[in-house]
Amino acid sequence: MSAMIQERHRMCCVQTPLAIEQPHHPAGHTAQQVFSYYQKCLWQSSRAQCYLEERGLLDKALLQQFHIGFCDRTLHRQLPVAKSVAGQRARGPLRQLGLMRPSGRETFEGAIVVPALCNGMPLAAYGRRVTPKLASRCVPYIYWATQEAGLFNELVIYRHRHVYLCKTPIEALTLIKAGINNVVSCWGNAELTNNQWQQLSDAGLASLTVVINKGGFAQQFIEQLRSVTRELPVMLRYIALPKRCDLNAAWGKLSGDRAAFHSLLANARPYLAGAL
Repeated sequence: MSAMIQERHRMCCVQTPLAIEQPHHPAGHTAQQVFSYYQKCLWQSSRAQCYLEERGLLDKALLQQFHIGFCDRTLHRQLPVAKSVAGQRARGPLRQLGLMRPSGRETFEGAIVVPALCNGMPLAAYGRRVTPKLASRCVPYIYWATQEAGLFNELVIYRHRHVYLCKTPIEALTLIKAGINNVVSCWGNAELTNNQWQQLSDAGLASLTVVINKGGFAQQFIEQLRSVTRELPVMLRYIALPKRCDLNAAWGKLSGDRAAFHSLLANARPYLAGAL
């Protein structure tokens, strides 16, 4: 463990009980409490910090700016006993929101959590588990969203004419760490939602550069984008990474060399049908 992580782990705050709101309170506030708790847990977990450090993302300012957290499986300790009336009333809203399973286990257990907030209320979240070897029942990525969810870092599409689009928030954070702020992302899901399509259509972009690794759903995904953008005055470009190599992996291979990373992004080409 690096000295920086050891120092942060030593200075972390002691956990305090989480007062989950009862069912008659707004669901958004309950979700807000949970994601705020995950933010605190991140700085109490050396394992989560090591994971981020290995990926070049252990930047306190960046992590705080985007409210990044970690689900360390301790939320249940902050709630009343599960079999009690109070415990059931506390867990009910979490199950309804999809943040807790019927078994009582947290949806994001063991994962770095990247939320999207609107006026402090969570609209969506992406989770990436930090354990290298997962049980067969576990998936490495988790996607949670409300009906209002849009793109990650969505406000930039209204502030910039030229925008990068990535598959996951982890990749978007990698670009931001490299000094490229005009980036949005999906939530790791295989296609854009109607809200996300609408955001891209309404943004008035001059160009949209998709950064995606070859294989899997890449061809289908970018063809869907092409079908939408062909009706708009926007140039669709792409940067194709090798199979099983996302932007964060590319950033790691370049050892965080910004100049080399920017050169990689400079290779964007206009997309033509079937180019991938």
